[in-house]
Amino acid sequence: MKYNKYNLTLTENQARVMKDALELYARAGMGQLDLIGDVHLRKPNKLDTESFIELRTLLHKCEKVITKLLGGGFFSISSDETPEDCRIAWDIYQVVRHRLAHDREPKGGWTVDFDKPMCYGGEELAEIKKVEE
Repeated sequence: MKYNKYNLTLTENQARVMKDALELYARAGMGQLDLIGDVHLRKPNKLDTESFIELRTLLHKCEKVITKLLGGGFFSISSDETPEDCRIAWDIYQVVRHRLAHDREPKGGWTVDFDKPMCYGGEELAEIKKVEE
């Protein structure tokens, strides 16, 4: 199937926020709900330790329901159980993550941010280019 293509111009900060949102959406579809607490709510002045532990307990229970696995767990991005939209979000997340990493450190590095994006969704990988002014 052929899809229309669009250009979107973002600031670096907007790209970072979009990357984080895509990661959260994709991981939620895989049943990795603990990311909500670990990354997005454990920031300074957001949650005290007791509330954080309570949230993690509730999220873990939700993971069990979502994944239907005994003892909890989660699906991989390539699992048939992971929704297609979540795979596409993961693909876009990887592309944006990769671009931001190389703009931050042009010589490269050893974290997954520098790995070449892999395609898990049913569409070609998105493209992102730094705008030269």
